[in-house]
Amino acid sequence: MHKQATAAARIYEKYGSDAISRASQPRLTELFAVNDLRGTNVVYQVTTAWLILLTWPIYLLAMVYGPQALAIFGHTYKSGTSVIVILSLATIVGSLMGQVDIVLVTAGKSSWSLLNGLLVLITNLGLDLWLIPTHGILGAAIAWAVAMTVSNVVPLAQLALVFRLHPFGRGSLIASVLTVISFGLAPLSIHAVLGDSWYSVVAGVLVGSVLMVLGLARFRRGLRLSAMPGMRAVEARIQARWPRLLQP
Repeated sequence: MHKQATAAARIYEKYGSDAISRASQPRLTELFAVNDLRGTNVVYQVTTAWLILLTWPIYLLAMVYGPQALAIFGHTYKSGTSVIVILSLATIVGSLMGQVDIVLVTAGKSSWSLLNGLLVLITNLGLDLWLIPTHGILGAAIAWAVAMTVSNVVPLAQLALVFRLHPFGRGSLIASVLTVISFGLAPLSIHAVLGDSWYSVVAGVLVGSVLMVLGLARFRRGLRLSAMPGMRAVEARIQARWPRLLQP
């Protein structure tokens, strides 16, 4: 019953992930072709930072303002708050590992990706058969969350062991901390003061957005977001039009 609410957030994530994938995949292919694993790792870590910045806010806000977010789809959906929390946590953990399957396929390991997909399918079906009869929608959410985690952890381990590639760098760390503070801790504090009201939601989103913008400006160099393929051209246009905007 709560799939529509989850689907709205998944669509948001998909568009952000697809945009990053389309921008980075040609560059990853080029780097793998010349066996530049160091350059590949840089792009992998930068795209992970972008993915965190684009997707974590919506899921963190959904965890803090679960009942209010679900109320958009109808008051009967409020009972699905625990489902939203479980799936949001799984998605946050998954995006922390970046576009791991894209990197694996680009590395020429499409057969590994296929086997990983079969493993995820078996995991999801097995847990569904076990958990749904006794726990209902909550069991389905747990099964889906575990399957999503497996779909990210397994290819991550393969990339780390075979190619020494991983998404964990200074940029992804800064992005994680900045996003958690902006859209996790700050809204949670506001929610504790203002309670379950739409004033709390609006204040949380506004304060989080301001903190995020300030953090991006402050840690712009550490995030290295300009290393994202295609971003240097965008940055050059911004610099030409607003010369002071990108000054340190």
